Order: sequence, then structure tokens, then C-alpha cells
Amino acid sequence: YSSIALRSGGLETLRKQFLEEVAQQANWLQILKELGATFESLGLSGLVFKGASSIQRLYGGLGVRPLSDIDLLVLPAEFQAVRSALQTLGFKPWMDFEHMLARDGWIVDIHTNPLGRLQLAFPFDLPAAWNRSVPCLCGIPHLRMFGLIDELIVCILHSTKHSVCRLIWVLDFQLLLRQVPLEEALASIRACRAQRCFYYLLWLSAKLLGRTQEPPIQEPFEVRLNYVERRFLEGVLAREAPETLGLLVPIFSAKPLDFLHLLRAELYPKESNFTTRTRTLKNLLATVLRFFTGSSIGPYPANPAGLAPKKRKRP
Repeated sequence: YSSIALRSGGLETLRKQFLEEVAQQANWLQILKELGATFESLGLSGLVFKGASSIQRLYGGLGVRPLSDIDLLVLPAEFQAVRSALQTLGFKPWMDFEHMLARDGWIVDIHTNPLGRLQLAFPFDLPAAWNRSVPCLCGIPHLRMFGLIDELIVCILHSTKHSVCRLIWVLDFQLLLRQVPLEEALASIRACRAQRCFYYLLWLSAKLLGRTQEPPIQEPFEVRLNYVERRFLEGVLAREAPETLGLLVPIFSAKPLDFLHLLRAELYPKESNFTTRTRTLKNLLATVLRFFTGSSIGPYPANPAGLAPKKRKRP
């Protein structure tokens, strides 16, 4: 914020941006209060994580950490009940996503697992994390948030899956890391097989903070980056790494069979259309080739005429 503001108009611009962010987050806080009251009246369970839980816990109040939506974790058995409750509050389905609802541009993203499909590759004990959850710091009844170590693990895996496309996630990671008991956190990270992803965030943090040496906490995991990982992180740092590449990150952390299950779930989600699946795989392969080789290879162009390709003549 400060670097952008000072380049574009000084402290007055920074102050204006801060006040605008405070006003926006006051709206988010009001939505959280509505959710808490509704959940309490209906006997539903809810847990906020990522940005919504970071505003008070990591940043000390409104206006400092930007927030684009509310990530709300619910029990799978209560998903439809929560969705109906949001609709009674005036929220409507956003685009074609069943799990995302919006009201006047304010979006609530409903999750039944904070890792999404990553749960197939990383053994995160969600029931235990629910049991370790703590009351929401915003003073909202019936809404909870993860304990610090569980929030740290979710931050690590979510960030790397999305190629750290928002650098604020690196700051979230650093602030969480300062508050957790380190040895206990490292043991939990190892149990989830997230040590390499943890190191990616350490590497990015060191580079963004201007350090020239490798991050100091690499010995507990004995992590050494291979060429693909280093090229990926350099692309993230230069803001050149496509978000799609994060899909391949677990290949160096997860067990091979678990990674294959994850890859299959990502490439073959719910669509039954073979053309859609093939196009998804082509786009992924094209993205990988473009990024790591600099080539212009891309997905096959569409055939607008609907004609079958001409057969090559044999020499």
C-alpha cells in the first residue's frame, strides 16, 4: 500500500486508500454479524478463514489487509442449510458457482474443506482442526476461526496452489509464522507433507524482504529446490507464473498416487463432456510448455468451419 501510494500521490493518497478500505471492511464486518446471528438462531456451525480471520488476528483492525470475499467453512451436512440461510439474507448465487453467493457485490464463498481438492494430496486432519478452532476475534457469536497452526497450513497450501497470485498471502504467512510455536508448527507441517510448500513461502518471503541468502529455516526439512521449483518461484516473484501452474506444485510433495488422484480430480471435476476434459488437459500442457520453454505452443485452434482436418498424403 505505502509504496503504491507514495509513488502516486504521497501520504494523502495513502490516507484516502486506508479510509476507503476501512469503509469496505465495515460492510464485511456487518455481513459477518448477520451470519453469526443467523447461524446461532438456526443452530449451524461456521468458521471463517483466510482474509476474514486475518483482519483482527494478524493486522489488528480494519483497513490494513484488503479483503475480496468471505471464506466460510461449514460442515458438509449443513452446506445446503447454510446456502438457504444466506439466501434468506438476500444473497443470490454468483455466476454459475453453487458455493458462491453475492449481495450487492459482496461475496461469500462457502467451503466444506479449506483445501478443496488439495485434500486428496495433503493429509490435513479437518475434524481435529474444527476441534482446535477458537472464537472469532471480531466478537461475533457462533462464528469461529482456525487455530494459528491450522491457519498457517491452510495459508501455505492455498497460496502455492494458486501460484501465490496475491502477494498479501506472503505477508499473511510471515505474520502467522511469527505467532506460532515454531517446533510444533514444523511438526504439523511435516505431518501434512507440506514442508516443500512451506519452504516456497520462506523463499519468496526472503526475496521480497531483500535478503540475498537462502531462507534460514531450511535445515529441519533439508529442502533443496530443483530446477522446476526454482523456475516456478522466480516466475511467481516476477509476477509471470500463471495461476494454473500451482496445480503441479504438489507433484514434489504428495505421494505419487495421491498426486494422480488430485490431478484427475482437477482435470475431470464434474464435467462428463470429453471435449471439455481434453481442452482442460491441452490448456494445462500448453501453459507448462510456454512457461518453462518460452515457446508459443498453445491449445489447438478451433475449427470454425466444423470441417474434419485434411488427411496428409503419404509420401
